[in-house]
Amino acid sequence: MSTRVLYSLLLAALSVSCSDNERSSHNTADLSATRSLTSSDTARARRDFTQALRFTRAAKYDSAFLYFQQASENYAATQDWQNYIRCRSQMGESLLRQGEVNEPMDSLKQTLQLSLRYFGEQHAETATAHNNIGRWHYLRGELEEAFSYCNKALSIRRATLGEQHIETAKSYLLIGNIHSYKGEYEQAFALLNQALTILPSDSGVNALIAADIYNAMAVSYDDLGDYDRAAIFYEKALATLTAELGERHPKIADIDNNVGALHEIKGDYERALAYYRNAVSIYLAAGRTQHTNLAYFYDNIGNVYRARGDYDEAISFYQKALTTLRATVGEHHPETAAQYNYLASIHEAEGKSDDAPEFYQRAIAANIPSFKEEDRCANPRIENILSEKVLLETLGAKRRR
Repeated sequence: MSTRVLYSLLLAALSVSCSDNERSSHNTADLSATRSLTSSDTARARRDFTQALRFTRAAKYDSAFLYFQQASENYAATQDWQNYIRCRSQMGESLLRQGEVNEPMDSLKQTLQLSLRYFGEQHAETATAHNNIGRWHYLRGELEEAFSYCNKALSIRRATLGEQHIETAKSYLLIGNIHSYKGEYEQAFALLNQALTILPSDSGVNALIAADIYNAMAVSYDDLGDYDRAAIFYEKALATLTAELGERHPKIADIDNNVGALHEIKGDYERALAYYRNAVSIYLAAGRTQHTNLAYFYDNIGNVYRARGDYDEAISFYQKALTTLRATVGEHHPETAAQYNYLASIHEAEGKSDDAPEFYQRAIAANIPSFKEEDRCANPRIENILSEKVLLETLGAKRRR
């Protein structure tokens, strides 16, 4: 089974169009003519927004969502549309950070429409709205859609903020991740290095972005089989994040997962398990019990046990991954379908061939929502496919039986 590595850490959340310090200052002058401010609502909104940012930094994203929502309501009451739109962007961000990949799209599209209405196309907030939608597509593996929205955001940011702005660096980082995911490593490295040159310092939010860039470079070198160089960049990312966030922050868990994957590839299963288990421990302690990354951690642990021939333990962790995926991305999703394939294949490896067809059939149903056939020998019509790659893998494995 393929080992899951996380391409992006900081940008496992959506980017926003200003730094935490810039956000907290709430410069709202460009819409002052349209407002009817009341001081109590404005003060309350600022307090809620600041508290939401604290929860975000502490990785308490469910609480952050509630405070961003409260702030948005108060900003709407004062007709402060710029900060209202920023809150809307952050609400979508909080949902994605909790692994709610399916829910935020309507909100993200509404935010884009609001940005276009109040700010126009050539504005930093509109760039953020485009980038957030691109990020959403990227997390779902819809790379062409992601590329289109992210490039639009980059174009606007370069025109409105300039080449040397931190938001431009974030755009380069995300587009670099897309290239890396597609196996276009030369383009990926060029963009990631360009992002690094823009960062003005190695502390605060800049350090977190730098850590994400280091991680993206490590993953690319990992994919290329250059494990020594991958390890160097993983260590850089870990050192940078630990200095800023401490050892028990969820972003540390994401890199632990990737380092575990590196040890797994090298055949050092004990060290791989140690890193994977630490990643799980951090997520559970942080309350991230329903998150797609947690499913990937469980899946990777299952892969190690499978490689060691401990099929019962492997099945246990594959089932945990499946339960988490069904709770986060839903039953009808390529990741859920792939997990059913893993369960089918390991039952075959264990000699329980009679159990495998049921999981292959569930994989097909997860990949084609309109397919309801219960006969384990039946195959679907090729229509309404969520992932052609996963479907072909399923049908191929099913045929080989």
